[in-house]
Amino acid sequence: MLKNLSTFILLIVALSWSSLSFAGAKRDVYDHIMKGNGYYNKKDYAKAQSEYEKALKIDPNSPEANYNLGTALVKSRKPGKVADSADSTLVAMASNHLLNAANSVGASTSLKTCAFYNAGRLYYDLGDYATAIDNYKAALRLSPDDWKARKNLRLAQKKLDENKNQNKNNNDNKNNNNNNDNNDDKNQTPPPPKNQMQGSADQMLRAVQNQENNTRDKVNRSKMKQGQRSNTSRPW
Repeated sequence: MLKNLSTFILLIVALSWSSLSFAGAKRDVYDHIMKGNGYYNKKDYAKAQSEYEKALKIDPNSPEANYNLGTALVKSRKPGKVADSADSTLVAMASNHLLNAANSVGASTSLKTCAFYNAGRLYYDLGDYATAIDNYKAALRLSPDDWKARKNLRLAQKKLDENKNQNKNNNDNKNNNNNNDNNDDKNQTPPPPKNQMQGSADQMLRAVQNQENNTRDKVNRSKMKQGQRSNTSRPW
């Protein structure tokens, strides 16, 4: 009986210590997030990232820490297209943390909506309109009345359509140029066969020879006539 009682007491102590440790861990996570938010509001995104990372080391599944780190990473990059591998890595990290927050079981609907929305904005800025559309749609499935997500969804769809039309026009122009080149080749007169060329040359040669013979005959006949007339007037 005493043995069972001592075991029960030890179990209670262990559970109590576990609860206190868990509560302490949650408190530490909260403290790091709050410190990070302070740096974020001061636009010191590097220090904010550091605090959010400390929170995630304690609780990797914290939706708030994942979301805040993702947004801090987005804020720390320069707007525009990806310029180098370092920026590509930063974008991948930001997207990963935002989607971790969006897919977190413990996240509120509002946080999930914001996570998908910010991921959509990130990919829109990168020119990846198809992925941006997917994220905006995910945000709207959670919050159908989110007018910002709906507005940005329409902008992304418009950009995607413009790109498709431009690519189609470029392909059409390329095909037209290829067709014109082929038509030019078809319109060119093919050279005559070798035998035909040889026959034409022989005909021309015979024609020249015949002309020379006719000319020679005319000259001889003219000389003969002149000779006859000269015999009547003077000696040869």
